[in-house]
Amino acid sequence: MLRQAMATARLTRLITQDTITEPLRDRAGEVHPLVRELVGCNWCAGIWAAAAVLVLDRTAPAAVDTLAVAQVGFMAISAAALRERIKG
Repeated sequence: MLRQAMATARLTRLITQDTITEPLRDRAGEVHPLVRELVGCNWCAGIWAAAAVLVLDRTAPAAVDTLAVAQVGFMAISAAALRERIKG
């Protein structure tokens, strides 16, 4: 379950915040403003990301593993950056 939670967190961030998916979010806004809100909102996208992770876990568990490992890496990088900020 932790693996699925980590994968969901990573997929949600990928959808809602990462630079690489910004063009997709912009295109979604062209379809309808509510669609843009859906892909820009962590809470909204997180529900759909969790559903996708559950389906992926049944059909392609290696994809869930990849997302979970990516989230762990993101957390490590974030923690290191925070430590540097605190140091001054």
